[in-house]
Amino acid sequence: VGVTVAVLVASYVVNFLFPLSDAIAGAREASPWYWALGAQPVSDGISPWRTALLLAASATLVAVGTVLVERRDIRAA
Repeated sequence: VGVTVAVLVASYVVNFLFPLSDAIAGAREASPWYWALGAQPVSDGISPWRTALLLAASATLVAVGTVLVERRDIRAA
């Protein structure tokens, strides 16, 4: 859990540091944080394609996690 929280916080901070450097500013659009918050959803509304990207990424992670958990062999332990 600690590693997950560290990755979450680090990615959140890096997302807001992207605009400060012209060299990496273009990479901001590849971040899930940008997909969720980049278009100012409160004032401009929710972007359907960004929401679709978030849902697709979430579904992919759930599918991969399900397959990996089912492959575990804890009976032999």
